[in-house]
Amino acid sequence: MNTAALKVEENIREPVAVNGDQRQVRLKNSTIMLVDDEPVMLEIVQALLEEVGYKHFVPVQDSTTAIDVLQSENPDMLLLDLDMPGVDGFEVLEKVRHIDGYEHLPVIILTASEDPDNKLKALELGATDFLSKPVDPSELALRVRNTLTAKAYQDQLAFYDSLTGLPNRKLFLDYLGKSIGQAKREDKSLVLLVIGLDRFQQVNESLGVYLGDQILQIVADRLNSIVRNSDVVGRVDASTVVEDTARIGGDEFSIVVHGVNSVTDATVITDRVLSEIKKPISIDGEDVYLTASIGISVFPEDGVEVGTLLKRAGSAKDFAKKRGRDRYQYYSNEMEAHSRALMKMATD
Repeated sequence: MNTAALKVEENIREPVAVNGDQRQVRLKNSTIMLVDDEPVMLEIVQALLEEVGYKHFVPVQDSTTAIDVLQSENPDMLLLDLDMPGVDGFEVLEKVRHIDGYEHLPVIILTASEDPDNKLKALELGATDFLSKPVDPSELALRVRNTLTAKAYQDQLAFYDSLTGLPNRKLFLDYLGKSIGQAKREDKSLVLLVIGLDRFQQVNESLGVYLGDQILQIVADRLNSIVRNSDVVGRVDASTVVEDTARIGGDEFSIVVHGVNSVTDATVITDRVLSEIKKPISIDGEDVYLTASIGISVFPEDGVEVGTLLKRAGSAKDFAKKRGRDRYQYYSNEMEAHSRALMKMATD
């Protein structure tokens, strides 16, 4: 599982237009890992960054544990000393760049060395930037801010849908894997909804791609409001958690629901989704009416792997469309057998 991608999802929950102050608040919530064998240096750097608003730090004095700590804490940035006993900064940096998901983690080298060969070697291993010791407070703050800003922009491009601002398929798959792992540990159920808009291609052809894109944005906003509105689970068990929606295809979205204790719990949320999508959408002076078909798969009954749950929820969604649209369908073995029989008949 790509843990770096999961960190993105945790830190950038609402990738919509924000003002400068909101953006800075998000950056200040980043987790900064410090690796240096000098405890005084760790304290100084952390204190300087705390003065400008950063809150979350992972100080590491023993460089031999750096990689293990990195993978468990999953930081947004690494400040790394080069000259350390046991395992030096070069070795740590090289190992970081060979870990899946951390190939592009920002790494700023803190060093008292003026040797150009050291800087060249660190750059070859993938260092992002350099800071000389003793650290200048203003330079430290600026370099950390600029590096985190660049990372946030890259994460936005890599993990979020450019049209709707929702998590894209890549981030969704990483997140679903994490959710399955959590459900296994807690011995709880998990529900996956795959939502497909009905006859959206006809709407697109009738109104044009530009207005079709506006409709997708409105649908995304409605789904987002559902998962962020506590009223949705007003009639659902208190342990139920509705997670972020994602856009996983052209006119397809997904929602993950944790802690579902009964079919009724999931049905409450599914009914709300169908109801919201059916509300008229005012576009270019006209009201457009849409419906959706929703497929539902449940962990662990319908599968324990990401691919299996997604495939079966998708199959259930397709079955709902064949049954007349504007409805939901839970995955079942009987449903899949029926679909295969229809496919064989069509093939024959």
